[in-house]
Amino acid sequence: NRKHIPPRYYITNTSSQDPRNQYVRFFAVVRNPYERAVSEYYQHFKKNHHPPSNVSINDPIFFNRFLQENLLRPTKDLFIPQHEYIFDADGKRVVHHVLRFESFQTEFQRLMQCYGYNTVTLPRNRVNRRKSGATLTVENLSNVSIAIIQTVEAKTFEMFGYTLLL
Repeated sequence: NRKHIPPRYYITNTSSQDPRNQYVRFFAVVRNPYERAVSEYYQHFKKNHHPPSNVSINDPIFFNRFLQENLLRPTKDLFIPQHEYIFDADGKRVVHHVLRFESFQTEFQRLMQCYGYNTVTLPRNRVNRRKSGATLTVENLSNVSIAIIQTVEAKTFEMFGYTLLL
């Protein structure tokens, strides 16, 4: 599914020079890296993965251990640093517009207006809701987890101005 794969895996230098692509404009959405870590944790277990039977998915100790073990070794669908979605394999920026998840509705409207689409509206319903009972938040991140997120997402914090907690 290309919507969650960084362009370096499917946009080559050859394809970025294809004359047809001069008319293509990509956009991506970034999210507060701490909030994203919490969201990806729950999303991982929503996709047919299960925590050990003797552990609650809402256990802060398990949560932090999981993050610490997985943030430093991202996979093709888990914990890929967000700045990697903006550049191709040669480090060339291929995403023209970066929107923030926290203000997505407003920024998407502005983007559509920029291209002359003044009547495009998005539904306000959320499609990827966490299950009720999901209780972990950024407040449950340990200092070690926060430090790892800040290391892995250093370019994301810098490029998009997210505030560091430590």
